[in-house]
Amino acid sequence: IIGRFRDLLYDRRLELAGLITEENGKPLPEALLTDVAVTLDVARYYLAHARRILRPVRVRHGNVAFWSKRARLYWEPVGVIGVIAPWNYPLLLPFGRILPALLAGNAVVFKPSEFTTRVGLFGVELLYQAGLPPSLCQVATAVGEALVDANPHKIFFTGSVATGRLVAKRAAERLIPVGLELGGSDPCIVLADADLDRAVSGIIWARFTNGGQTCVAAKRVIVERPL
Repeated sequence: IIGRFRDLLYDRRLELAGLITEENGKPLPEALLTDVAVTLDVARYYLAHARRILRPVRVRHGNVAFWSKRARLYWEPVGVIGVIAPWNYPLLLPFGRILPALLAGNAVVFKPSEFTTRVGLFGVELLYQAGLPPSLCQVATAVGEALVDANPHKIFFTGSVATGRLVAKRAAERLIPVGLELGGSDPCIVLADADLDRAVSGIIWARFTNGGQTCVAAKRVIVERPL
């Protein structure tokens, strides 16, 4: 199913990039290269490595009392996973969570950003066209708070630090495991022997790609004193 999803996504990449531009506002080349293309890379990666990642692992005993025993660690699905995604990368960020969750045998409830809902619906529709039963990936357009209150078995949230705190607090009250991808304070470091033209070009891209609305966008530039 994931392989078929990847093929469908590739076939409709320009249509989807245009929809991302329409809802998100980023230029079409950015939508294609930093959102659609990277999502294709995610799908390729998990198709190539999921079997290895999920295979049973032999566990070596450290206690002498168990040296005559054999043990293996088996991975089991968590259950229903809630994915709450932002608007800045409306395809890459949710499907970077949805695809591995499905490959690991889980079901997903996906809450897209209210600003980029059609992109999220488009991606899920491609999963359905690839053969995924609709019951395994549902879209919830209600507020993220309602998704937390529905008591999924795990939650992935990508967004602001302030909202991440609220999600973590509400989930903690219900003992729901949470994965958070929030903002950062990422530096660019320019050393004295750097090629300045390349460094400046890279810093401008790192700060202003996607209009600067990127968790890993460069927030600080640290330059060696001789420069």
